[in-house]
Amino acid sequence: MRQMVAVVGLVACAALVLGAQGVKVSTPEELDKQVAESRTRLAALERQKTQMTARNLDNPRLARLGEMYAKESQISRLEMERDLAKKSYEQVANSYESARLLVAGRSSGLQILTRALPPDKPESRKVPRNILIGALSGFLLACVFVLVRGNVAEPATFRSRVASV
Repeated sequence: MRQMVAVVGLVACAALVLGAQGVKVSTPEELDKQVAESRTRLAALERQKTQMTARNLDNPRLARLGEMYAKESQISRLEMERDLAKKSYEQVANSYESARLLVAGRSSGLQILTRALPPDKPESRKVPRNILIGALSGFLLACVFVLVRGNVAEPATFRSRVASV
């Protein structure tokens, strides 16, 4: 009897120490309840295991099947990301094209068709011909200027001078 009292005293002291440290101390009734719940869970898991074995669900082929399903879900996720990226690209391309057309509408209608090519051989400057054309053009313009100026400034005297020549 003394030993039983000593054990109960030790248990009570241990409960006080553990309770002071923040550890939850369970009563024998709570422990019995936890043991019963654990046994119930264990029995349910054992039943599931026997059902899986009966249905042949612990087969190694099923592990490969699970891997296949994981890969299929990864493929579908990657396809969805690809489609999203494609739609984003199309939106950016459309925005770029509309901006390009807007800028083209604002700019002039000139357009470079082809780049200029350098000549195969140098062209001569034809200096004597150009001097002769310039001199004749200058002489003709001077004659026209004199005729117009004389006719506007003094039309009566100019006509009499031209008629006498």
